[in-house]
Amino acid sequence: MGTAGIVLLSIIEINLRSFLLSNNKILRFLSLCAAVIVTIISVSVIFLWHKRDLEFIQNNGWIFYMQHMTAVLFLMSGLGLFCAILNKTRGLFFFGGVTLAFSAIIAVEYISGLDFSIDQLFLEDYIHPETAHPGRPAPNTVLAFLCIGFAEILLGLNRKRQSDIVTATVEVIGFVVFVLGAHALGGYIQSVEIAYAWGTDTRMSIHTAISNAALGFGLLAISWSSQSKQIFKVPLWVPFIICFLALQVDLVAPPEIIASIVYIPLVFCSVWFILPRTAFTFAIIATLLAVLRYLLFPEVYMTEENMINRLLTIGAIWFVAILVFWQRVIDRKLERSENYLKSILDHTIEGLIVTDSHGTIKNYNRACEKIFGYTADEVIGKKVTMLLPPYYRKKYKRRIEDYLVDNKASGMIAMDREVEGLRKDGTSIPINVGVNEMRVEGERFFSGIVRDITKQKQAEAELLRSNTELERFAFVAAHDLQEPLRIVITSTDIFREECEKELSEQSLEFIVHAQNAAKRMRALIKDLLEYSRIDNEYQGCEPVSLTEIVNMALENLNFDIRKTGAQIQVDTEMPVVNGNPVQLLRLYQNLIGNSIKYRNKDIPPQIHIKAKKDGMHWILSVEDNGIGIEQEYLEKIFSPFIRLHTATQYPGTGIGLAMCRRIVESHKGKIWALSTVGKGSSIFFSLLDASAELSE
Repeated sequence: MGTAGIVLLSIIEINLRSFLLSNNKILRFLSLCAAVIVTIISVSVIFLWHKRDLEFIQNNGWIFYMQHMTAVLFLMSGLGLFCAILNKTRGLFFFGGVTLAFSAIIAVEYISGLDFSIDQLFLEDYIHPETAHPGRPAPNTVLAFLCIGFAEILLGLNRKRQSDIVTATVEVIGFVVFVLGAHALGGYIQSVEIAYAWGTDTRMSIHTAISNAALGFGLLAISWSSQSKQIFKVPLWVPFIICFLALQVDLVAPPEIIASIVYIPLVFCSVWFILPRTAFTFAIIATLLAVLRYLLFPEVYMTEENMINRLLTIGAIWFVAILVFWQRVIDRKLERSENYLKSILDHTIEGLIVTDSHGTIKNYNRACEKIFGYTADEVIGKKVTMLLPPYYRKKYKRRIEDYLVDNKASGMIAMDREVEGLRKDGTSIPINVGVNEMRVEGERFFSGIVRDITKQKQAEAELLRSNTELERFAFVAAHDLQEPLRIVITSTDIFREECEKELSEQSLEFIVHAQNAAKRMRALIKDLLEYSRIDNEYQGCEPVSLTEIVNMALENLNFDIRKTGAQIQVDTEMPVVNGNPVQLLRLYQNLIGNSIKYRNKDIPPQIHIKAKKDGMHWILSVEDNGIGIEQEYLEKIFSPFIRLHTATQYPGTGIGLAMCRRIVESHKGKIWALSTVGKGSSIFFSLLDASAELSE
């Protein structure tokens, strides 16, 4: 009996999952087929009952094992299924209500032993007058009608407001009805009477079993078609078969054995369902089956001991259901956290790649899909080197191997490193990568933040081109302006010498003003030329001894130092940094020269040149006791042409500190100032240590 049932369910299972994932039209068509089958069978049986052809009856008496009342209720159920397919709510309520009402009255007759004369309401049973209950459907058939009527009413209630709980309930009911029909068919195939006759003389006929199986499948199909989301993780036939097998074992096992414990695996099936409360749904089904089997025992076996056995089993079923429920609640919280985290990672602008210590990709978000062109399914489980050009792969492997051999603690491996990536179409793209190590339960993983900098590189190239053209223009313009200025200065000198006796004092004063203005403009143009040459002079980094640079700057400023009586103190250990010696010389010469220039008139300049190590950088400074700078100007002084004093007070063009800033920034450093008015100023700047840069 059990084997035949499994065969039937397995045949149906072949298409269950594909039907669920297909469009609703296919599911509704299958439900329509089930309704047509049930309607044809019921109408045919009703017609033959009313025909009263005794000769036909004598030759085909098996047809009349389906009672007239059973055929009528099947007709109501089939019409109700038609209404569900056509979305006719009133029809669902009517036909489902009639089916539920009549089956409920018949169930009360079975339980109470009373006879309400409803069994032969539409037609007197002239075929089986000698049976205990002429015209009455079998108990298992009545149970099926109760389920069908209730399911159709639920479908009617669910038309306006789709509820996944109601849909799942209809699905479970459809399965119960299907199992009742398949169970009876299995009994006929294997000649096991208990499968289709539940302890009475009234039996479920073969075509009744077929109709129940069809109606059950129709309810399943219609519930699947209205399902708004997936509510389970495995094919439904898995819990169906478990339930079916448990029912078979319970039916054939001796009453003395606590066979109802076989329903506990059905409760465990709820771990495959999304909603935690599904555990209670399966517990209710298991409880109903356990109680139903007890009620079907012959009276001789309905002892107090067997009843206690059933109650204990039901208690165990619900204990397991509660445990499964709480576990599923915890799992759902974890799943939501994982989904929340996954959603964040998938919607981040930056790409994220996680690999293990062997370079195998474990995580790959949507931003990476846009950057590299590969989907997550195409790269997860493969080596991360597939995302790098061939000439970068060995370098990457060597860097990771060196890191692992050093056995460093968790930390940053590389930050803001510009490398090249390889897209799916074979093109190389510039990317910015930051790689960090992390440990999960003792296992090493590497997380990489990836950013496509193609547009940034294009913008930088365009900016570089524009700046180059602008610098070239400025250089040419400044160079061409020097010749007219030279002519103006020379001409005014000659004019002054030749006409000095003939000109008034006021005229001579005007000539001097014109000469001074021309000379200031020439100095400004000269500074502009030097400012524009800074980037052109920068030809890359090389180790530079700042001790030598400072000594050269002091030697160049020797005349001003002796003239002002400046006292210069230099730290004994000046570092070796990476930089351009020409630019660094200009940097120190400008800073020391400013300290000498902006001195207090009555106090000799005291200048201290310092150096302090800070990680991979050196913090360098030039401190003085000069006139100082007001706080509001500490940032502005590094902009071109910003002057805080007149040319008569302190001569200059206002471009010296701007040049210093440009030199420091070209060396990837920072420059800033601290000052107190009347007490002096300190100019700080950072440069990268030579050993650190070489190790890179």
